[in-house]
Amino acid sequence: MLIDSMQSVTVHVATPTIGPAVRRATGQATWLRAHDVVRVTSGSYCGLGEAAPLQDAATGAATAVVTLQAALPFELEGPSRAYLLANGVADSAASRFALETALLDCWCQAHQVALANVLVTTPVADLATAAVVASVTEAVASVAAGFTTLKLKLSRDADADLVKATAIREAVGDTIRLRGDANQTWELHETPRRLRALAHLGWEFIEEPCPDTAKLLHMDLPIALALDESLPMISPAQFNDVLRARNLWGFVLKPTLLGGLLPTFGLANTAARAGKHAVVTHALEGPVGTAACAEAARAVAALFDQPVAAGLGNNPTLTPHGAAWTAHVQQLATPGHVRTAAGFGHGVTAPAWPQLLA
Repeated sequence: MLIDSMQSVTVHVATPTIGPAVRRATGQATWLRAHDVVRVTSGSYCGLGEAAPLQDAATGAATAVVTLQAALPFELEGPSRAYLLANGVADSAASRFALETALLDCWCQAHQVALANVLVTTPVADLATAAVVASVTEAVASVAAGFTTLKLKLSRDADADLVKATAIREAVGDTIRLRGDANQTWELHETPRRLRALAHLGWEFIEEPCPDTAKLLHMDLPIALALDESLPMISPAQFNDVLRARNLWGFVLKPTLLGGLLPTFGLANTAARAGKHAVVTHALEGPVGTAACAEAARAVAALFDQPVAAGLGNNPTLTPHGAAWTAHVQQLATPGHVRTAAGFGHGVTAPAWPQLLA
């Protein structure tokens, strides 16, 4: 197919200061974040992608689009070519994800397939997803809405975490899966002690408890650990050692952080072959990026006989908060689930493009 036009627009969204963004130490509830949305067309077909890094730096998506504009029109021979093109011109992981997604979305619409089908023949049609909760009230409400997996954001305060986690476990019962994520806020030396203090509550895994989490993976710990934001920093020489680690649960994968759908799926496939787990989550993207993550989640889940919940349950950036998104993530329309979207590509339709700044 022939790609005949490319554009980009920047949308600024007041994003909640949660997760890794807490380390920005602004002391503010929100921070103004740039979402670069990329649009490509091939005749009547239109594909959208989004670059929304957690860092302050510009994504580089606009520059990469200008580079490809100089080559227009150009042939997109197949889906693998989308990643190669993005990787060749984009200088950041987020911009590679945006370009690859936009090109793939356009290709999928022309070939009448869902984006997940580019990665795997039969993606999962109905996948559970986890809700991030910060209190008993939020936990109970999430379970009532249909979530069966909850993710607790953990803090530097060990006593407060224990009290909160205990109260949540007592409120939701033993059948609800519990995950934790400390976003590297614990100290390395204190992490084993903190894990032992929490272990009796029953956890699926604790994600990135401290800097250098990989150093703990060969220890005999009471809770399995998952890697997320540290994955891009692990060298090829270290990677095989990490995969063999006894206490590695698996990987929590953010396509924005990893530079695209293809490398995300590749990491998940590697984890599956090693007998580990992998789930896809969002990085507080808008609807375009989140819809692409949902398609990646459906594809990744197909690699496992018993897939676990994806990390896409409640993204506060999708709720109008300083910018009114006019597009919606069809895959997440049912709380607690990631489901197949109507239409092709990632399901966010082109008419939303001129309204993105509304």
